[in-house]
Amino acid sequence: MGLKMPAYAYYSAKGTDNVKDQKDSGWNLRSQGKIDKFFNFIAHPLIREIGLKEVIYNNQIDLLEMDWRAQTFFEPDTEYRPRLTELIDAMGEHGTVVVPDMSHLKDGAYCRRVIDRFCDCPIAPVSVARVENRIDRLMPYLLRPLSELRRTRSFLEGVKLFFNEAANSAVDNRDGLKNHLVHTPKKSA
Repeated sequence: MGLKMPAYAYYSAKGTDNVKDQKDSGWNLRSQGKIDKFFNFIAHPLIREIGLKEVIYNNQIDLLEMDWRAQTFFEPDTEYRPRLTELIDAMGEHGTVVVPDMSHLKDGAYCRRVIDRFCDCPIAPVSVARVENRIDRLMPYLLRPLSELRRTRSFLEGVKLFFNEAANSAVDNRDGLKNHLVHTPKKSA
């Protein structure tokens, strides 16, 4: 299992009803910040190089020069999830989607059909919450100038572990989402 790049970012509106639709509400800025943290980390040249050797792939595109972050989808309608449908269409039903945490895919009373479709295709939902501690431990090392970075064994192992955790958690996340759907009562749309 690997992570197909470029990855798409997706987060749903959070907070009370009067701030959900506002991208600049505190809840939504926090979610955007988590997604930015993930993509800023994997954008570092050394991290990219290690990732390409580990679990990053795309059979049609040269990944060395391209941006690994594709489009970001913000979902204000958490009940029906029309932007999640757009995301699945944009991904071609195969790829990686980055979410702040899995609640961004689980909430919504009438979105079961969309989430069923999401679970039926080989999309890997990576939760930043699952790998955030590893990013926090590795980021201080990356603050040095690129010419001063040494590839110590512990750093290389930490980055490899980050990519393996991200790829493995994507499988676990999809399975957890399917399990969540099995135990959630159906509502008609």
